[in-house]
Amino acid sequence: MEFIPDIALNEYSALRVGGTARGLYAVSSDEDVVKALDEIAKMGSRVYVIGAGMNTYFGDGKHDDLVLLRVGIKGISVQPSVIEGKVLTVGAGEDWDAVVDRAAAEGVWGIEALAGIPGTAGAAPIQNIGAYGTEAADSIEAVEVYDRKNKEIRGIPARLCGFGYRSSIFNGVERDRYIILRVRFWLHQKRRRALPKEVVEKSESAITPKEVGDQIRAIRKQKLPDYIAHPNCGSFFKNPVIEKIIAEKLHEQYKEMPQFQSGDGMKLSAAWLIEQAGLKGKTWGNVSVSSKHALVLETNGKASAAEVADAISAISGAVYNMFSVTLLPEPNFIP
Repeated sequence: MEFIPDIALNEYSALRVGGTARGLYAVSSDEDVVKALDEIAKMGSRVYVIGAGMNTYFGDGKHDDLVLLRVGIKGISVQPSVIEGKVLTVGAGEDWDAVVDRAAAEGVWGIEALAGIPGTAGAAPIQNIGAYGTEAADSIEAVEVYDRKNKEIRGIPARLCGFGYRSSIFNGVERDRYIILRVRFWLHQKRRRALPKEVVEKSESAITPKEVGDQIRAIRKQKLPDYIAHPNCGSFFKNPVIEKIIAEKLHEQYKEMPQFQSGDGMKLSAAWLIEQAGLKGKTWGNVSVSSKHALVLETNGKASAAEVADAISAISGAVYNMFSVTLLPEPNFIP
């Protein structure tokens, strides 16, 4: 366990936004998590758990009451499932794309369409990461956590994780209760869902999880800006889900508007809405909508949280004025 005092928060956010904080504990074991939480409590500080910082940005100025807890628990174990396929138990600190690679090397299906998503495995269930018709929840069997309320390590089966579109109990009703230690994925010997339409299929039987993952990575590289060269959190706004009757009225007015069934409602493309509002490539100080993809909000590495707030307000306001649809940010903002 390591404590780093007086940290610059923008170094722990892919958006490169934030002031300073009291410090950071880097932990690599279950025992370290408990010890670090005890130390932070003694300091009288608030704690924020972080992985790679891909989905977080911080407020400006000094945060002398804030300590980050970076969970770096590693390890991937592979066991045969009692039913079929394989079960991968993954440490929260493992690189997510490396987990996708490991699953592909094992020849099992389930998370290959999530290739190329930056971040750690521990973040996957929190926002239920998804892409190309697949969500992490499709393959998660259980999540191992430290329960801060009951001060114990326990497993939570997937059915109790409250998974929804970019949501779970971990970023919802139990937001501050659990610290994710490991995630257990049940992956399959045979493909259980159709390939993303973007993937070129050699034949129904010949294509492999590795080939699908490699194609998805190539697509993402072509469509999305590199988060290191152009600091960003990936998709900044959630795709809004609206009532069907409202979706029908919008479609009458905008025939080319993409719409997808989502439960009892219809999901719209936030990127399409933003682009139609004429905001692709638009800049507000050190913040801009990517000229490569309208769903990505990027900075030049010098942005303030206030500038991000201005951009959010301008984008959501323009979209609402044009479509009467509300956009909600996906990343966590820690004031």
